[in-house]
Amino acid sequence: KHYLAERTVLVGDAAHRIHPLAGQGLNLGLGDIAVLAEVLVEAHREQKDIGAHKVLRRYERWRRGGNSLMLGAMQGFKQLFGSDNEFVRGTRNFGLEFTDGLPPLKNYLMQYAAGRRGDLPKLIRGIGL
Repeated sequence: KHYLAERTVLVGDAAHRIHPLAGQGLNLGLGDIAVLAEVLVEAHREQKDIGAHKVLRRYERWRRGGNSLMLGAMQGFKQLFGSDNEFVRGTRNFGLEFTDGLPPLKNYLMQYAAGRRGDLPKLIRGIGL
């Protein structure tokens, strides 16, 4: 429910469990670590208490939206690919073919799934802290 408690932060599978369907757990965990590192380094530079709730809350706010989106998408894929319903299967197949026929959309979705799109921390963008 929350990524933090008193002077404690959860990252990766400890913060969010995701179905291993598309191997997104590692990507989400690495993103968590990169964001946490950036938040802590910035707080330290500003001479703030790196364990303060306000500092750690920045990490939680930054990660929660993107992680929730990916968790929801993977749950949706699990349901789409696990369904025997003809309508669901037909809609799924149409959606896959449609996306495959639009390379810019397909590439954007692949980049997002790989953790290379969205509100990225400096480490993932290749910028030093």
